[in-house]
Amino acid sequence: MKIETLKNRLSGEFVFSESYDFLKDEFDPGVILLTPNFRDKQRPWMQKAYQQWYRGDRTIVLVAPMRTSCKYYKKYLTDVAEVRYVKGGLTYNNQRATDPMIIAVYWKRPSFQPNFIMTFD
Repeated sequence: MKIETLKNRLSGEFVFSESYDFLKDEFDPGVILLTPNFRDKQRPWMQKAYQQWYRGDRTIVLVAPMRTSCKYYKKYLTDVAEVRYVKGGLTYNNQRATDPMIIAVYWKRPSFQPNFIMTFD
């Protein structure tokens, strides 16, 4: 699936805010979609998603490779975000991701319980 197709499907569920220089800027309240290049280091992206989610009034949707053996994955994702698995992988700028992909949704709601069973076709 192309990343553009995924964004279109997600836009049926979320209304995304404007684009930013994601690793430098503070995010406005609302819903933010982060789609880093798959070849980029993922730790700064997950860290930024976690920090912005923790600030309060925003939901962060992060598309990222599933690298469960990385320490940052547990620190910034496990028990915090809802994880949705992307079947069949993703293509970004005509490059196919070699890792399985996830959509991490950092919901800001007090009664949130992580659900790790969801898949996204």
